[in-house]
Amino acid sequence: MKRYMIPLLCVATALLFGGCFQSRHSLVRMCAPTDKLLREAPVKYAAHTALDVGDLRRMLVADTTHYKILLVYSYCCGPCNQAMPTVYLPLYRQLDTSRCRMYFVLEDCGSLPWNDDYLSHYGIDTRYYVRDSDSLFLLWHKGKVYKNLQDWTNIANYVLQPRRAFTDCGGVPLSLIVSPDGRVKQEYIQFSNHGYLTAYDLRDMVERDSLSVYDLNFDRIDTVRYNVDYPINLMHSADTLTFRNYRPRPKVCTPDGHCY
Repeated sequence: MKRYMIPLLCVATALLFGGCFQSRHSLVRMCAPTDKLLREAPVKYAAHTALDVGDLRRMLVADTTHYKILLVYSYCCGPCNQAMPTVYLPLYRQLDTSRCRMYFVLEDCGSLPWNDDYLSHYGIDTRYYVRDSDSLFLLWHKGKVYKNLQDWTNIANYVLQPRRAFTDCGGVPLSLIVSPDGRVKQEYIQFSNHGYLTAYDLRDMVERDSLSVYDLNFDRIDTVRYNVDYPINLMHSADTLTFRNYRPRPKVCTPDGHCY
Protein backbone atom coordinates (compact mmCIF):
# COMPACT_ATOMS: atom_id res chain seq x y z
CA MET A 1 0.00 0.00 0.00
CA LYS A 2 1.29 3.44 -0.86
CA ARG A 3 2.22 5.57 2.15
CA TYR A 4 -0.10 8.45 1.30
CA MET A 5 -3.08 6.06 1.42
CA ILE A 6 -2.68 5.33 5.14
CA PRO A 7 -3.75 8.76 6.49
CA LEU A 8 -6.59 8.84 3.96
CA LEU A 9 -7.86 5.50 5.23
CA CYS A 10 -7.67 6.75 8.82
CA VAL A 11 -9.72 9.83 8.02
CA ALA A 12 -12.27 7.77 6.07
CA THR A 13 -12.63 5.38 8.99
CA ALA A 14 -13.20 8.25 11.42
CA LEU A 15 -15.89 9.73 9.20
CA LEU A 16 -17.55 6.39 8.54
CA PHE A 17 -17.90 5.54 12.20
CA GLY A 18 -18.68 9.07 13.40
CA GLY A 19 -21.89 7.93 15.09
CA CYS A 20 -20.04 5.37 17.21
CA PHE A 21 -16.63 6.87 17.82
CA GLN A 22 -15.72 10.36 18.94
CA SER A 23 -12.55 12.11 17.86
CA ARG A 24 -11.14 14.33 20.61
CA HIS A 25 -7.61 13.87 21.93
CA SER A 26 -6.77 11.29 19.26
CA LEU A 27 -8.19 10.57 15.84
CA VAL A 28 -10.51 7.72 16.87
CA ARG A 29 -11.40 6.59 20.39
CA MET A 30 -13.35 3.36 20.94
CA CYS A 31 -15.62 2.90 23.95
CA ALA A 32 -15.54 -0.87 24.29
CA PRO A 33 -17.31 -2.23 27.41
CA THR A 34 -14.69 -4.80 28.39
CA ASP A 35 -14.52 -7.23 31.30
CA LYS A 36 -11.44 -5.38 32.53
CA LEU A 37 -13.33 -2.10 32.72
CA LEU A 38 -16.10 -3.74 34.72
CA ARG A 39 -13.61 -5.24 37.16
CA GLU A 40 -11.78 -1.94 37.61
CA ALA A 41 -14.88 0.27 37.81
CA PRO A 42 -15.64 0.10 41.58
CA VAL A 43 -12.13 1.32 42.47
CA LYS A 44 -10.64 3.06 39.44
CA TYR A 45 -13.88 4.85 38.53
CA ALA A 46 -15.36 5.13 42.00
CA ALA A 47 -16.92 8.53 41.24
CA HIS A 48 -19.43 6.69 39.03
CA THR A 49 -22.50 4.93 40.36
CA ALA A 50 -23.49 1.66 38.67
CA LEU A 51 -27.23 1.36 38.08
CA ASP A 52 -29.29 -1.76 37.45
CA VAL A 53 -32.91 -1.87 36.31
CA GLY A 54 -34.13 -1.67 39.89
CA ASP A 55 -32.19 1.56 40.42
CA LEU A 56 -33.59 2.97 37.17
CA ARG A 57 -37.12 2.14 38.27
CA ARG A 58 -36.61 3.90 41.59
CA MET A 59 -35.13 6.88 39.76
CA LEU A 60 -37.85 7.20 37.11
CA VAL A 61 -41.01 5.70 38.60
CA ALA A 62 -40.77 5.80 42.39
CA ASP A 63 -40.17 9.57 42.29
CA THR A 64 -43.73 10.89 41.92
CA THR A 65 -42.82 14.52 42.63
CA HIS A 66 -40.74 15.47 39.61
CA TYR A 67 -40.64 15.18 35.85
CA LYS A 68 -37.63 13.05 34.97
CA ILE A 69 -35.30 13.10 31.96
CA LEU A 70 -32.93 10.19 31.55
CA LEU A 71 -30.33 10.88 28.88
CA VAL A 72 -28.48 7.72 27.85
CA TYR A 73 -25.27 8.58 26.03
CA SER A 74 -21.72 7.53 25.24
CA TYR A 75 -18.55 9.58 25.11
CA CYS A 76 -17.80 7.91 21.76
CA CYS A 77 -21.16 8.81 20.21
CA GLY A 78 -20.91 11.56 17.60
CA PRO A 79 -24.58 12.68 17.78
CA CYS A 80 -24.39 12.74 21.60
CA ASN A 81 -21.40 15.06 21.49
CA GLN A 82 -22.99 17.30 18.87
CA ALA A 83 -26.13 17.77 20.97
CA MET A 84 -24.43 18.13 24.35
CA PRO A 85 -23.49 21.86 24.09
CA THR A 86 -26.47 22.85 21.92
CA VAL A 87 -29.41 20.91 23.42
CA TYR A 88 -28.67 18.90 26.55
CA LEU A 89 -26.50 21.32 28.50
CA PRO A 90 -28.67 24.44 27.97
CA LEU A 91 -31.75 22.42 28.97
CA TYR A 92 -29.97 21.03 32.04
CA ARG A 93 -28.91 24.49 33.18
CA GLN A 94 -32.35 26.01 32.69
CA LEU A 95 -34.37 23.30 34.45
CA ASP A 96 -36.30 24.14 37.58
CA THR A 97 -34.93 21.36 39.79
CA SER A 98 -37.90 21.63 42.11
CA ARG A 99 -40.04 20.35 39.21
CA CYS A 100 -37.72 18.30 36.99
CA ARG A 101 -34.64 16.12 37.42
CA MET A 102 -32.26 15.32 34.58
CA TYR A 103 -29.86 12.38 34.72
CA PHE A 104 -26.88 11.79 32.43
CA VAL A 105 -26.31 8.02 32.28
CA LEU A 106 -23.68 6.14 30.28
CA GLU A 107 -25.18 3.34 28.17
CA ASP A 108 -22.61 0.89 29.58
CA CYS A 109 -19.11 0.89 31.09
CA GLY A 110 -17.28 1.58 27.81
CA SER A 111 -16.93 5.35 28.30
CA LEU A 112 -15.71 5.25 31.91
CA PRO A 113 -12.05 6.15 31.18
CA TRP A 114 -13.05 9.54 29.72
CA ASN A 115 -16.40 10.35 31.29
CA ASP A 116 -15.15 12.12 34.41
CA ASP A 117 -13.25 14.76 32.43
CA TYR A 118 -16.05 14.92 29.88
CA LEU A 119 -18.80 15.77 32.38
CA SER A 120 -16.51 18.02 34.43
CA HIS A 121 -15.92 20.06 31.28
CA TYR A 122 -19.67 20.70 31.12
CA GLY A 123 -20.11 21.29 34.86
CA ILE A 124 -22.16 18.14 35.49
CA ASP A 125 -21.46 16.64 38.91
CA THR A 126 -23.17 13.25 38.97
CA ARG A 127 -21.78 10.20 37.17
CA TYR A 128 -23.81 7.10 36.33
CA TYR A 129 -23.43 4.05 34.13
CA VAL A 130 -25.75 1.10 33.62
CA ARG A 131 -24.69 -2.40 34.51
CA ASP A 132 -27.28 -5.18 34.72
CA SER A 133 -26.04 -8.71 34.06
CA ASP A 134 -29.51 -10.28 33.73
CA SER A 135 -29.68 -11.79 30.24
CA LEU A 136 -33.09 -10.15 29.73
CA PHE A 137 -31.39 -6.76 29.66
CA LEU A 138 -28.33 -7.64 27.61
CA LEU A 139 -28.03 -7.23 23.86
CA TRP A 140 -28.74 -10.31 21.75
CA HIS A 141 -27.88 -10.74 18.09
CA LYS A 142 -28.29 -13.89 15.98
CA GLY A 143 -28.78 -15.98 19.11
CA LYS A 144 -25.64 -14.66 20.82
CA VAL A 145 -25.70 -12.56 23.98
CA TYR A 146 -23.24 -9.67 24.33
CA LYS A 147 -22.64 -9.76 28.06
CA ASN A 148 -21.44 -6.17 28.50
CA LEU A 149 -23.92 -4.44 26.16
CA GLN A 150 -27.32 -3.42 27.50
CA ASP A 151 -30.58 -3.79 25.55
CA TRP A 152 -32.36 -0.48 26.04
CA THR A 153 -35.62 -1.59 24.43
CA ASN A 154 -36.05 -4.33 27.01
CA ILE A 155 -34.83 -2.09 29.83
CA ALA A 156 -37.26 0.70 28.95
CA ASN A 157 -40.21 -1.70 28.70
CA TYR A 158 -39.43 -3.34 32.03
CA VAL A 159 -38.66 -0.18 33.98
CA LEU A 160 -41.44 2.06 32.64
CA GLN A 161 -44.12 -0.51 31.70
CA PRO A 162 -45.73 1.71 29.05
CA ARG A 163 -49.28 1.00 27.92
CA ARG A 164 -47.85 0.26 24.45
CA ALA A 165 -44.52 -1.52 24.54
CA PHE A 166 -41.53 0.03 22.81
CA THR A 167 -40.60 -1.93 19.69
CA ASP A 168 -37.21 -0.28 19.16
CA CYS A 169 -35.49 2.28 21.36
CA GLY A 170 -32.52 2.35 18.98
CA GLY A 171 -29.04 3.36 20.04
CA VAL A 172 -27.66 6.39 21.83
CA PRO A 173 -28.48 9.12 22.38
CA LEU A 174 -31.69 7.88 23.99
CA SER A 175 -34.03 10.18 25.89
CA LEU A 176 -36.56 8.80 28.35
CA ILE A 177 -38.85 11.65 29.40
CA VAL A 178 -41.13 10.63 32.25
CA SER A 179 -44.02 12.44 33.93
CA PRO A 180 -44.37 12.62 37.73
CA ASP A 181 -46.87 9.75 37.64
CA GLY A 182 -44.50 7.50 35.66
CA ARG A 183 -45.75 7.86 32.07
CA VAL A 184 -43.06 7.96 29.39
CA LYS A 185 -43.33 10.12 26.27
CA GLN A 186 -43.34 7.98 23.11
CA GLU A 187 -43.52 8.57 19.38
CA TYR A 188 -44.12 6.35 16.36
CA ILE A 189 -41.62 6.49 13.50
CA GLN A 190 -43.27 5.58 10.18
CA PHE A 191 -41.32 4.77 7.04
CA SER A 192 -43.01 3.83 3.79
CA ASN A 193 -42.35 0.12 4.42
CA HIS A 194 -42.02 -0.19 8.19
CA GLY A 195 -42.67 1.57 11.49
CA TYR A 196 -41.67 1.26 15.12
CA LEU A 197 -42.59 2.72 18.51
CA THR A 198 -39.72 4.46 20.26
CA ALA A 199 -38.92 7.12 22.85
CA TYR A 200 -39.57 10.78 22.10
CA ASP A 201 -36.23 12.39 21.31
CA LEU A 202 -35.10 15.28 23.49
CA ARG A 203 -33.49 16.91 20.46
CA ASP A 204 -36.84 16.89 18.67
CA MET A 205 -38.56 18.37 21.71
CA VAL A 206 -36.17 21.33 21.76
CA GLU A 207 -35.17 21.86 18.13
CA ARG A 208 -38.10 20.57 16.07
CA ASP A 209 -41.12 21.14 18.31
CA SER A 210 -39.88 24.03 20.51
CA LEU A 211 -41.49 22.52 23.60
CA SER A 212 -40.52 22.20 27.23
CA VAL A 213 -40.97 19.04 29.28
CA TYR A 214 -43.95 20.68 31.01
CA ASP A 215 -45.77 21.12 27.66
CA LEU A 216 -45.77 17.43 26.73
CA ASN A 217 -48.94 15.36 26.47
CA PHE A 218 -47.81 11.99 27.81
CA ASP A 219 -51.03 10.28 26.71
CA ARG A 220 -50.59 11.12 23.02
CA ILE A 221 -48.28 9.22 20.68
CA ASP A 222 -47.41 11.37 17.69
CA THR A 223 -46.35 9.85 14.36
CA VAL A 224 -43.26 11.08 12.53
CA ARG A 225 -43.41 10.11 8.86
CA TYR A 226 -40.54 9.60 6.42
CA ASN A 227 -41.35 9.03 2.76
CA VAL A 228 -38.46 6.63 2.26
CA ASP A 229 -38.03 2.90 2.77
CA TYR A 230 -36.70 1.63 6.07
CA PRO A 231 -33.14 0.33 5.47
CA ILE A 232 -33.97 -3.38 5.52
CA ASN A 233 -30.55 -4.31 4.15
CA LEU A 234 -28.92 -2.89 7.28
CA MET A 235 -31.12 -4.89 9.60
CA HIS A 236 -29.76 -8.17 8.28
CA SER A 237 -26.10 -7.19 8.42
CA ALA A 238 -24.01 -9.47 10.63
CA ASP A 239 -22.42 -6.37 12.15
CA THR A 240 -25.61 -4.46 12.91
CA LEU A 241 -26.72 -4.46 16.54
CA THR A 242 -29.03 -1.44 16.38
CA PHE A 243 -32.35 -2.72 15.04
CA ARG A 244 -33.47 -4.79 18.02
CA ASN A 245 -36.92 -5.74 16.76
CA TYR A 246 -35.33 -7.79 13.95
CA ARG A 247 -33.23 -10.09 16.10
CA PRO A 248 -34.19 -12.97 18.41
CA ARG A 249 -34.37 -11.91 22.05
CA PRO A 250 -35.91 -13.31 25.22
CA LYS A 251 -39.27 -12.05 26.41
CA VAL A 252 -39.36 -9.44 29.15
CA CYS A 253 -42.06 -9.79 31.78
CA THR A 254 -42.96 -6.97 34.17
CA PRO A 255 -43.87 -7.56 37.83
CA ASP A 256 -47.60 -7.38 36.99
CA GLY A 257 -47.28 -10.26 34.52
CA HIS A 258 -47.18 -8.41 31.17
CA CYS A 259 -44.64 -9.85 28.74
CA TYR A 260 -43.14 -8.21 25.65
